[in-house]
Amino acid sequence: MALPNNTALGRNSQNVSVNGARVTQNNFQLNGIDANKLETNATAFAAVPAPETIQEFKVQSSLYDATFGRGSGGNVQAVTKSGSNDFHGAVYEYFRNDALNANNPFLKSAGVKRPTLQRNVFGGLLGGPIKTNRSFFFVSYQGTRENNGASPNSLTSSVLVAQGLTDDRSQQTLLATFRPRQSNGLPATLIDPVALALLNAKLP
Repeated sequence: MALPNNTALGRNSQNVSVNGARVTQNNFQLNGIDANKLETNATAFAAVPAPETIQEFKVQSSLYDATFGRGSGGNVQAVTKSGSNDFHGAVYEYFRNDALNANNPFLKSAGVKRPTLQRNVFGGLLGGPIKTNRSFFFVSYQGTRENNGASPNSLTSSVLVAQGLTDDRSQQTLLATFRPRQSNGLPATLIDPVALALLNAKLP
């Protein structure tokens, strides 16, 4: 969904700036209930509703009345589904797999294969009457199973560093590697054995 004069900040985040206002100047309501943090005016959703449970979603970026005018940014309203006199339900699954993805061009140029990614988002929902025309119920469940892998990059300051970590991993060798001048180094006794083990495991 694209909104005019709106900018998304970061990745995997709901922080949105509307009409140049701060991300804390938006107003969020869920089923008509205030869902904002009083300290920062940011969203306070304890749990984000599953997409399949949303019945109505509305974003106002301007020209809203004083009912929703607590902030100078956007007004976001979400309404979830509810039960009725008839039974209604659904099951769903969103599927992603690295076999269907293209590789990152930088990883490809370096000869690195596609990162692992198997993601399954599944669930179901059901609504209906408890007593006709009087009371109703609506329940939903969503589960997520994900297996992914990252391709981090590590930088070393020189060839000597790599040689020092892959050949002789003694404290003396590491000390000499990271100390180009005698006056700049630390005594070998100040290199913690835990840190030494971590370096050796991190950069084999």
